[in-house]
Amino acid sequence: MARLTWVSDDFSVCFWYALGMALALEPDKARINRARRAAERQGFSLHKSRTRDPLAIGFGWHIMRGKRKVVQFSDFGELERWLAGEGRGL
Repeated sequence: MARLTWVSDDFSVCFWYALGMALALEPDKARINRARRAAERQGFSLHKSRTRDPLAIGFGWHIMRGKRKVVQFSDFGELERWLAGEGRGL
């Protein structure tokens, strides 16, 4: 019986570790707010797709100007580089 408890505890530790790693992939709120402010200073708005399926066409982050989508990113780091001007030739 003690062995089953040990296996269960080991699984629990692995599960919570994997969950923590998955949550760490999402950018923190401060980075998101900083990117939103940078987009607003440049006349854009930043929106996150509502879909949670990474294989969906509209998944990721969208840069909008008015009602028109300017560019779409699946990686938040790419979005930050684009706002910094590296992706637009500035």
